[in-house]
Amino acid sequence: MIRLLIVLLLLSNSAIAAWHLEVVDKAQLNNLTVSITGDYKVEVYKERKHKFSFDCSQYLNCRLFITNEETPKYDYLDGLVQPSETVLKLSIDNINQMVFNSDDQSISYIAFVVSEASEMGAWGQTTHYQIDIDTGGLLINKREWDWLQFGMPKP
Repeated sequence: MIRLLIVLLLLSNSAIAAWHLEVVDKAQLNNLTVSITGDYKVEVYKERKHKFSFDCSQYLNCRLFITNEETPKYDYLDGLVQPSETVLKLSIDNINQMVFNSDDQSISYIAFVVSEASEMGAWGQTTHYQIDIDTGGLLINKREWDWLQFGMPKP
């Protein structure tokens, strides 16, 4: 009984220590506060209002990136996006403000890429999120695929 109590105490102390070691980097971009935890979680707030977040630790096969391109070129391996010149590792240092210009307006934004896939890459999706720096508005572009080895059942 005492041994079990000691083991539980040691395990709980390790879990608490690991929880406290989580490093969160923050950056301020105009009205937005961007928080990045490791290479798996991002949160964006405008003042104190939540605008965007994604946590890859909740998924088995997930990667989170930053892009500084409006239409990045994706390189895939087993269904997951890989880092490249246009798809960068999730880091505060890699965040750059981009500007979209049209005839009547100019919009500044930051962009994130989320890549999820099954273990063999038969199912997956790549989602590109663009967040307006001034308003916190969000544009989502998604690409999905699913490989059905034996075809699709008749409806």
